[in-house]
Amino acid sequence: MKYVPQLTGLRGLTALMIFVVHAVKDGFLPKAFLDGAYNKPAIIAFFILSGYLITRIYLQRTFNRDNLQSYFVARSARILPLYFFTLFASLIITKTFYPNFHYDFSTPFKFITTLFLINSPYEPWTIPVEFQLYLCFILLWFLSQKTKLSSYAWSLILGFSLLMVSIGIAFYIHKTPHIMPSMAIFFFGGAMVAMSEQQNKLSFFQKPFMLWIGRICLFLFILMPFTKTYLKFLFIGGWYDPFLLLLLFTFFISLIANSEHFFILGMKPVVLFGEISYGFYMAHRPVLKIMQAHFGTSYFHLALVFFATIALAVLSYKLIEEPSRNWLVKKFK
Repeated sequence: MKYVPQLTGLRGLTALMIFVVHAVKDGFLPKAFLDGAYNKPAIIAFFILSGYLITRIYLQRTFNRDNLQSYFVARSARILPLYFFTLFASLIITKTFYPNFHYDFSTPFKFITTLFLINSPYEPWTIPVEFQLYLCFILLWFLSQKTKLSSYAWSLILGFSLLMVSIGIAFYIHKTPHIMPSMAIFFFGGAMVAMSEQQNKLSFFQKPFMLWIGRICLFLFILMPFTKTYLKFLFIGGWYDPFLLLLLFTFFISLIANSEHFFILGMKPVVLFGEISYGFYMAHRPVLKIMQAHFGTSYFHLALVFFATIALAVLSYKLIEEPSRNWLVKKFK
């Protein structure tokens, strides 16, 4: 698969949006119209991107033991080293010198469910969900090649079946849970975008007027606080808001069809930030919490948090993510 820097830039953009969400929650930024504006859109975009990338890279490969092993090693090496490092480092910090550390995995239930990728509290909740979706993709991969139904059909079946599970749980607990079935529809939606690209079915989105519609959707996504304020009548709220999903998928499909025209996402600083965005995402909330508890919540303190988190993310990328990924891939491939 050809490297598309704009997709890395999009990953960085979603991480930055989550940072803004938590900066608002922790008192660094005024709530006003910022409160909650980016949370769901950023997470939905992340899972759309994840489903697209996995499908684009692997679905057309033959489903056999060697490719399955290659897939599992590559996906595990991508997300698990930093995830487990965060778990054990947080446990040591909490148990030794800072009991108020934000990532408190000291209770047996939290530790075990996080360790075995069942469910995780705090910001790392997305990692078990993503890993479980990787396992669901294996089923899509197998069914697409071993049955007569198309990959499109299986994506719809899997996505909507898991969505029904999520809705059933939501009726029982009165909110949409942060679990894999809740995010599956976005992941498999991204997978269907990849299938359309592979079958050359995105030509409509390459028309000039659709390119501009895609750019407008990106603009509305980036300025989501204003979008939700001034176009409030278009939103019904929740994870499955039709207008929000229309906006995000229109932008994403346009990005895939015309990636070179989305220069903002392809700018070098944005792409570089995207490359370290995993470490940034995992580290940002504890740093915010420490600054809030011991120093202050001014804009100056927020700037310190931002650059300190970038520094930690660079260290994570250079000392944990890259070395461990290269070692695991080399050893098990």
